[in-house]
Amino acid sequence: MDRVSGWYKRKTQMWTVAIALVLTLASNADTLRIARTLWKDPSVRAQIVAKANKRSESSSQEGIKDTKDTKDTKDTKDTKDTEDTKAANDLTGLDQVLGWHERNKLKTCTDWLNASLGWILTIIAVSLGAPFWFDILNKFMRVRNAGNAPHETAKSPEKQKMPPQDKAA
Repeated sequence: MDRVSGWYKRKTQMWTVAIALVLTLASNADTLRIARTLWKDPSVRAQIVAKANKRSESSSQEGIKDTKDTKDTKDTKDTKDTEDTKAANDLTGLDQVLGWHERNKLKTCTDWLNASLGWILTIIAVSLGAPFWFDILNKFMRVRNAGNAPHETAKSPEKQKMPPQDKAA
């Protein structure tokens, strides 16, 4: 079973890296260029932070609305359309740091080398997976508004009573 688990883990890691590679190159997600742009251009940084805050507030308000209105059933097509529209609107501000736009074109050999290093960093970061990053974020700040986790006391194993055995057998 250990060999099968190891094989499965290796295959899963290979697929994760392959998917990260495709997503990174398709979106031109260069970690170094993104960091440099956000560091040097305060207007881009402010625009992205404003969109993130707006999205966060709308998501929390929708969560409150959904928990209160459990009797209302929405048409799934309309809900999907509004979610797609919101996602498209959120991505419009990211074209300055992501994507294959004219301002993000690679013109020199140095640009290609820097982009390659940034892509490799992005692929590594994406392939680590959500649980890794969620744990890292939890170490620095409270991600969920659920409060601190209660401390659990160790439960002692209960002794199981054996059924009486038949002496005649």
